[in-house]
Amino acid sequence: MEITVKSKYLKISPRKLRLAVNLIRGKNLEQARDTLYLSHNKGTKMLKNLVDSAIASAKESNSEVNKFFVKTIACSDGPRLKRGKPASKGSMMAIKKRQSHAVLTISDNIVSIPSSANSEKKVEKDREDVKKINSEKKKDK
Repeated sequence: MEITVKSKYLKISPRKLRLAVNLIRGKNLEQARDTLYLSHNKGTKMLKNLVDSAIASAKESNSEVNKFFVKTIACSDGPRLKRGKPASKGSMMAIKKRQSHAVLTISDNIVSIPSSANSEKKVEKDREDVKKINSEKKKDK
């Protein structure tokens, strides 16, 4: 099962938002949320809201949130607000205030993540990590 969540017209440039996007690509939802919580960046706050929305959508569809992974996450350009700043000799300097759109797709099937030879090893490693985390949680309870 796949769930897609969008956030549009974010008041941050796509270049800055992509730094935060790369932190959570291919991770478990809970790991992604923790990673975003611990990194201090304007973009991570916006993406944390997006991940929280995806978690709420997964809960609404009566699915277990622990099984979901970030399948795809993309950041694209939004519209630019054009402003001006006075310059010498009566002219104006253009200021472009960039905006972003973010699209997050989560899936409970880890095999559906696009793979290559290197990423298959990462997927196997992530599966092992998830199993360890789940076993530790069971021991804690």
